[in-house]
Amino acid sequence: MTHGGTYLALKHLYDLGHRRISYLDHWSVDAVHPSVIERRNAFVHAASDLGFHFPQLNIPMLPALTAWDSYYEPFVREAILQGRATAVLAYSHQGALGLIRAAYELGLRVPRDFSVVCFNNEPVVKISIPSLTAVDVPSVKMGQMSAEILLRAMASLDDGTIPQTPVHVRLDESLVVRESSAPPPVSG
Repeated sequence: MTHGGTYLALKHLYDLGHRRISYLDHWSVDAVHPSVIERRNAFVHAASDLGFHFPQLNIPMLPALTAWDSYYEPFVREAILQGRATAVLAYSHQGALGLIRAAYELGLRVPRDFSVVCFNNEPVVKISIPSLTAVDVPSVKMGQMSAEILLRAMASLDDGTIPQTPVHVRLDESLVVRESSAPPPVSG
């Protein structure tokens, strides 16, 4: 599922004219959620498919249980100021908000200086300044489908049958475009 949303986000930025796009994720020694790795891999594959450059970053992996606040300012310096990325795809809305705050403290503004797109179309992204362009992960639908699958499996156990085939459901993500994404700044 994350591959589709990643591609939607990057295609949107690419269509706006961005060719140097960086990726902000929660890459640390305790990053155990599968989506961390899936989204990172999807970013690399989509970058290759679309043919854009992403700056290589030399920011060290965070130690386990470290607050992410210490990561945003070095990321802005290395990806935006030194790497000249004109856009960032953030693993989460929390990361995007932290990134925008760190950029603001360094005198940068979104989308004037760079664009930001994030995952998780949570209510806060609509009211942030600027409002965030977000990949809408269908969390409610995922929960509903999971509950239905579990209830069916439990019912079959009550009938004395054991489900043998795993159930795979694919739900599409969508992109909600807001103020945080715009064409790249004009070099002058």
